[in-house]
Amino acid sequence: MSFFTELKRRNVIRVALAYLVASWVLLQVTDVLMQILDLPAATGKFVFLVLVLGFVPALVASWVYEMTPEGLRKDTGITPGYSKAVHTGQKLDRITLVLALVAIGVVVVDRLIPEQTVAPSTAEMEQVAPVDPVSTPAEINQTDRISSLAVLPFANMSPDADNEYFADGISEEMLNALVDIEGLRVPSRTSSFAFKGQNRDIRYIASQLDVDYVLEGSVRKSGDRVRITAQLIDVKTDMHLWSETYDRKLEDIFAIQDEIASHIIEALKVTLALGESQPPTTNVKAYTLYLQGREMFRRRGDSLQEADRLLRSALEIDQDFADAWAMLAMVQITIPGYTKEAWADFLEPTFEYARRALELDPSQAEAMLAIGEAKLFQGDLMGSLKQFESLTGQHPRHSQARLWYAISLLKFGYTAQAFEQLSVAMDLDPVHSTIIDWFARAAEAAGRPELVAESADLAIQLGRAEGGVPLIYHYLNNGSATDIAPSVITDLNGDKWVFEVFKVRDDPSRLPEALTWLDQFEREGAGFMAEYVRFNLYLVAGSPTDFFTQVNRIQRVDDTIPAFIWMPVAKRHRQDEAMKTWARNSGYEALWRIRGWPDHCRSVGEDDWECD
Repeated sequence: MSFFTELKRRNVIRVALAYLVASWVLLQVTDVLMQILDLPAATGKFVFLVLVLGFVPALVASWVYEMTPEGLRKDTGITPGYSKAVHTGQKLDRITLVLALVAIGVVVVDRLIPEQTVAPSTAEMEQVAPVDPVSTPAEINQTDRISSLAVLPFANMSPDADNEYFADGISEEMLNALVDIEGLRVPSRTSSFAFKGQNRDIRYIASQLDVDYVLEGSVRKSGDRVRITAQLIDVKTDMHLWSETYDRKLEDIFAIQDEIASHIIEALKVTLALGESQPPTTNVKAYTLYLQGREMFRRRGDSLQEADRLLRSALEIDQDFADAWAMLAMVQITIPGYTKEAWADFLEPTFEYARRALELDPSQAEAMLAIGEAKLFQGDLMGSLKQFESLTGQHPRHSQARLWYAISLLKFGYTAQAFEQLSVAMDLDPVHSTIIDWFARAAEAAGRPELVAESADLAIQLGRAEGGVPLIYHYLNNGSATDIAPSVITDLNGDKWVFEVFKVRDDPSRLPEALTWLDQFEREGAGFMAEYVRFNLYLVAGSPTDFFTQVNRIQRVDDTIPAFIWMPVAKRHRQDEAMKTWARNSGYEALWRIRGWPDHCRSVGEDDWECD
């Protein structure tokens, strides 16, 4: 009898096959239980090791023993003709078949049952479709890109809901580790986090962000340990290219981030050298305080004071934490816009903290951003523009820098350049509602009215009520109150004032009556909003002198108000001598004579100039 025949007679081959199928099923069950019971990541490896170690003993046992009516007996001790090997083999065949069916069932469930998400309707997709792409500068032309990847906010699986900031922070640090890789387009945090908390299908999110791959995951922080689960999904095929779970001490968090980034590049098969990045700090406590402070900064309002406290606490622990110094500088230059305190009181600390950050890290983008904004309030208009220009040159994919740069350009009348910067920012950050809102404003000022309504409506759909602002100026120039009515939010600061402005535009003799109504509106609690309404009434029916007086009044609190001087509806004010007086007093004329005239103005002779 040959050896192979003996293997068959003793059912060794059948046992091997049944063992392998059963092991596969057991590993799948273990994987499910690990997620449900929150078992350690090493559990799966332990089960796999036990199964591997048990394989050979199982085969040996099937060779040595045979199942008989009296139980297991050595094969050599069985009376000839009494062997039940045939019947045992039939039972093993049935067991293997059942296990195989279970295995097939697991695969079918895993592949065919969709995730519990709400897929958008066709109409919904059309309503929130991105604005048509526009031309972008060559340095970030996306036509030659290797790939595009969105880092979605990691889910907070920690017992403490307050650790949400930590999960968000890990997601953002992963994004930052990938965003500067040449050939890889990564939408910024604002766009990637726009769908947080929404029950959206991954394919829908990817279509809005215009990406090929999505990185998602979860973070569980408990004591001094953290578990990070990450998975990379190819949106086109809905396949998981790579997934991993990391159980580490919190002190290893920076190493985990580098490791995940390296695995993503490998999974994407992008032939790029990715060196290890330097952690922003070696102190986990300082890093945690920084993440909390950064989150408070993003909430704005009253949270800015808490952001200031948290960031200072982080710096007490680590004085060489460049990112914390930069974020503290950003807090200083932002606070006055919410507290109405004097900007001058915050300029010195802004410069001090930002320069400290740049001493530690000369490429720190937020520090350069804070300096650019501070120079504006200092009156150094040319220096501010140079700072923003340098920043966007060093960090061409920094959408926030392009937004702030574009707002400054628009304020100074460089409408075409502002439109170009916002077009690039839109490509980098396709669902950033603030960028889309300002894109609509720049489009109106730059003579691209056909883009205004679509982009403004998109900003409103994404939750930015201010998206209605460019629509107001668009329809004031060429439209009616009926056109703006669908976009007016009646519970936002009493938006009936919008219709009053249209009435005065259509009948300028109503201006005194409207101003009397405005006084009552202010007494009823409109607050500073009344100053904006007065600005708009003077825009459509007031004298240029009253109009620019109102610009000055608002500019002390809101430095973006000059941007509306360049709207087509403000043409008659730009053509008046009051425009020249205002431009000289505000420092704009001096800027124009150095940098070049704005798009709607030109020099006349050696000493004079005019605008249209």
